[in-house]
Amino acid sequence: MPPRRPALFSTLSGVACPGPRACYASGWTRTSRFAVKKPLIEHWNGTRWSTQRLPGKPRNGELLSVSCPIGTRCTAVGSTGISSTGMLVENLSAGRWTAAQPASKSVAGSPALDNVSCSAPQACSAMVSFTRGGVLQWAFASRGQAGGWKFQVPGDVRTNTPNDLSCSADGACMMAGALGNTQGQGVQADIGTTMAWQRLSSGFFPVSTPPPPATVHGP
Repeated sequence: MPPRRPALFSTLSGVACPGPRACYASGWTRTSRFAVKKPLIEHWNGTRWSTQRLPGKPRNGELLSVSCPIGTRCTAVGSTGISSTGMLVENLSAGRWTAAQPASKSVAGSPALDNVSCSAPQACSAMVSFTRGGVLQWAFASRGQAGGWKFQVPGDVRTNTPNDLSCSADGACMMAGALGNTQGQGVQADIGTTMAWQRLSSGFFPVSTPPPPATVHGP
């Protein structure tokens, strides 16, 4: 179908469809190649796409992921900032989006949120990337139904790559990605094995994953 482009330089990076005639796509837009980004939310009503109004004007903001546990409640996450970034959260409630910037000393190095998944309105988990000592790290971010984000930093995970996160309606969550190779191969692309973390009542914990059958005894 013909895409809707609010400006020439626009990207949609996340999508959630709580119903057959309700989809929300998140991303960013800007007026030129070197202009600052503005957060973007597009809505599909079953017939056409429209651009939704977002509050405020976060400088150089982008929304990387969106989750809608029910048709009228969504949460989109990303980052905002130029020289150093901060986490950006947009929440949809009663037909209006509201913006927030969570803060945490444990992920203070230019943090950005991604891969959000919500089991209920307000109850969401996401991945957060940040820099520590010049090295890119990642952590878990969780928000309960009462609000307020909590962060769990699993330690030195610079060789690992979180790729996606999903939460079910009963509150169970699983993150899947790639575990960096520990045999001296570093973070070389396509080197390593599968990785998964499961959320329990006290936080996320790694769970073992079997290697794909084709790789057990080599090619």
